[in-house]
Amino acid sequence: MSFKGKVIVITGAGSGIGAAAVRFFAKKEAFVVLADISVEKMVDIADSIPMECMIQETDVSKYEQMQSLVVAVIKKYGRIDVWVNNAGIGPNHMLKTADHSLQDWERVIAVNQSGVFYGMKVVLPSDVKARQRKYRECRFTCRIKSLRQ
Repeated sequence: MSFKGKVIVITGAGSGIGAAAVRFFAKKEAFVVLADISVEKMVDIADSIPMECMIQETDVSKYEQMQSLVVAVIKKYGRIDVWVNNAGIGPNHMLKTADHSLQDWERVIAVNQSGVFYGMKVVLPSDVKARQRKYRECRFTCRIKSLRQ
């Protein structure tokens, strides 16, 4: 599959699997959007890839920031072709369940579960609109062809 010229958004792009995904898609000549809470890490990764990219500071546990991410990407590129819900966190240290604070647990849930849901919630409407446009364009093109025959 070719990713050349595709617009790919990767959450959690500042490290680990997200950073590896950025490098992978950049090698495939995609336009990569790095979304993470750490601007410094994203800048380092962006400097290491050959393709144009966009950096957007984003906390995936904040719905409004996810909405802003989609708006910024659509404004710059006009579309989103691939969305990678990669952001995730784990406990900072290995504790027994009883030793974790409620705040630790709530943050893990906010990032690892709500963040994925928010990602789907904000990107799917733009994808549906794009598919509807393509469908209308196809229908229009098919009608013109049939009228010419």
